[in-house]
Amino acid sequence: MAELMRVTAKVVDRGQAPGDATRKFAGLAGWALAGRPADGGFGALPWREHITSRHAWWGLQLLLAPAAVPWVAIARALLRRCADTAVHPMGLLLWPAGEPPPGSIAQLPPPLRRLHAGLRSLPPVVDVAEQPLVLGPWCWAAPLWGNLYFCSPNFPTGIDRDFIDFSAAGVTSLGQLLHLEQAVAAAPGGAAYALVWTTMLGRYAAFASRFYAVERLAALLAALPPAWVHAARAAAAELAAGLLQPPALDDALAMLLPRLGWAHPALPTPLLLSSFTVRHGTSLLTSPTATRRAAQYFTPFGLLAGAAAPAPAATVQAVLARLWRVRWENCHKEPFWRLVCDAVPTASRLHMDQPCLCGGAPAVRRHHFWTCPVARGVVNSIAGELTARQLLPAPLAAAHIWLAAAPAGVHGGVWDVVSLAAVAAMDHGRRRMYAMSLAPPPVPPLVPVCLRSARARFWTLLTDFVALRCAPASWQAHLPPGHPFIYFDAAAATFKVALPAAVAPPL
Repeated sequence: MAELMRVTAKVVDRGQAPGDATRKFAGLAGWALAGRPADGGFGALPWREHITSRHAWWGLQLLLAPAAVPWVAIARALLRRCADTAVHPMGLLLWPAGEPPPGSIAQLPPPLRRLHAGLRSLPPVVDVAEQPLVLGPWCWAAPLWGNLYFCSPNFPTGIDRDFIDFSAAGVTSLGQLLHLEQAVAAAPGGAAYALVWTTMLGRYAAFASRFYAVERLAALLAALPPAWVHAARAAAAELAAGLLQPPALDDALAMLLPRLGWAHPALPTPLLLSSFTVRHGTSLLTSPTATRRAAQYFTPFGLLAGAAAPAPAATVQAVLARLWRVRWENCHKEPFWRLVCDAVPTASRLHMDQPCLCGGAPAVRRHHFWTCPVARGVVNSIAGELTARQLLPAPLAAAHIWLAAAPAGVHGGVWDVVSLAAVAAMDHGRRRMYAMSLAPPPVPPLVPVCLRSARARFWTLLTDFVALRCAPASWQAHLPPGHPFIYFDAAAATFKVALPAAVAPPL
């Protein structure tokens, strides 16, 4: 798995083949590459979470699928053999991963361990049904072990570990426990209790003493929800009177399992066990990654760009989601994503005490993409186009480009393209300046050459967007002649770039 993730990072982040041994700048940690670009990721599949989610899906099939399915029957038999009791796979939702089930006599086989680990890697399963659970005679057959409904403040992880002696003795259901209580009460000692110990407790050594059995029975019944115990006692009375057929384990599970699922911020609505998919599981497992990405990348960038203080991360994520929907080649979007994540190989990111080649300013993210003369050439070209059309009452701020905040009078979709093209052009100028500095002498004046190159790159990208017919038809009614950057020429029935006079082709 580690090798797979290393190779993925090498391909996605650095564009290298798996066998390429060239050392290149690693702009992002491997965890940050996974996820949809609309969410701030770089499109890599979260391998670990995806594979774990697949294991969880198969674990739920073990829990929910009919026993007639051959592999399900075999897997459940293996589980019962390892635990030496009539346990049900529902316990896999509760028992800690990596540990043997309570009362087990052997480790789970590796395939079952993987399914168990997959289920336990998900958030805790809870009752997500809208209506409260209605207790009834089925409680008599309710499983004692692995039952999430028996968790309480005193037993937050269930009763399995604290009453493992009953599990080892073969007591598996609430009805069986009540039957045992009745039998022990009717056997004051001697041969009578010895018969109970042999037939109902499997001669488990801990229960050889009747006093111990009475004490442990009282403790276990006190640990169970009183309403469940009351419902099971009522069912036992009806059974004794011949008014009720003995409920089966399947009757209890049919009441419990359809109610269980997850209520998680990563999910728009509660998710039932039966509705679980690998995609859902991956979303649940990558939720911490999204939180980490927001804290480590989105919030600092949003504050640097001037986003609203209460929720800068949400603002940045909304911008990325919107820009990802722009129908354009992804290579023109990548510089923007790298700007957000500070994944550009600047001197500061390379931990080099080296100023920018423009003349001594610190080579940090804000400099290369806003204050550097090369970047200012792109900004001034954009500002000049807006000023010429009287659409710029105040100077452009970083938030206009970095957060794709369209000035008044500019179509939002066009401005999204302008923002992507501007960042890509600034990155082009930065790269060109560095490449020219490595050329043999005499080195030409870097700033003027790279400034013109970045500015030309900006307008070339807008022309590319229009030439590839990436602009949606819905823009036509909103981009009349005179609209800055891109407009719709009704006579020619096509979109065109509103080139400024300085770069417009001669007639």
